[in-house]
Amino acid sequence: CTTCHNANIAASQKNMDLSSYAGILAGSNRVGEKAEKGDDILGGGDPAKALLIQMLTAPDGKTAINRPAMPLGRPANVPALGPIIAAGTPPEQTQGQ
Repeated sequence: CTTCHNANIAASQKNMDLSSYAGILAGSNRVGEKAEKGDDILGGGDPAKALLIQMLTAPDGKTAINRPAMPLGRPANVPALGPIIAAGTPPEQTQGQ
């Protein structure tokens, strides 16, 4: 995801940073390099409405919102029960630091 959606907001696709938890919370279509908040991609906390999940879930190759599934041009490797999304360092790797 971070190949296209990274911390360089001005150059990243949809001005969206998926490289960190804070970037995911900040959303998409952020205007300007210092924009702290864009469009919510997490559905206001409702996974069924989360654009992030809708863009990754494509049964039979089609998303429910009639948009191309991510990642563009590459086959998505999404488990049958839906995407697993992680941001940052897993807690088990930070214990004792």
